[in-house]
Amino acid sequence: MLKTRPSSDGESPLRDPWSGLWGSVVPDMKSLSMFRVELPSQNGKQETHAFAYSSLSRWLCRKTDETEEVEIHLGKQVVKVQGRGLGKLIDAMDEGRLKLIRTCPAQMNQATPWITRIEISVEQPVKGVP
Repeated sequence: MLKTRPSSDGESPLRDPWSGLWGSVVPDMKSLSMFRVELPSQNGKQETHAFAYSSLSRWLCRKTDETEEVEIHLGKQVVKVQGRGLGKLIDAMDEGRLKLIRTCPAQMNQATPWITRIEISVEQPVKGVP
């Protein structure tokens, strides 16, 4: 069965238990070489960025009572992901199984990740460090 993009009403037509409105993970332990980040549509244009796992240098997770933020460093680029349940994304990323992430219109349930914001920026050099 073909996988299609989630509908705008928040219901996901995806039947794969490893996928949802937030993105998808490869269910087996084979590693992927790249993962994709889909940014929210702006001015009718959809942007998808692909990153090589080999460029992943580190990640940082910050948590408060209300939200979680994961900062992923890929070469000179930084992907900041905000939401809840992001530990599942970190686990999948550590195993090289994270395939796609994107924002979700609403939290579907507590068992799945909920991504409220994704931001991609260029890492700024630290002053005094060449």
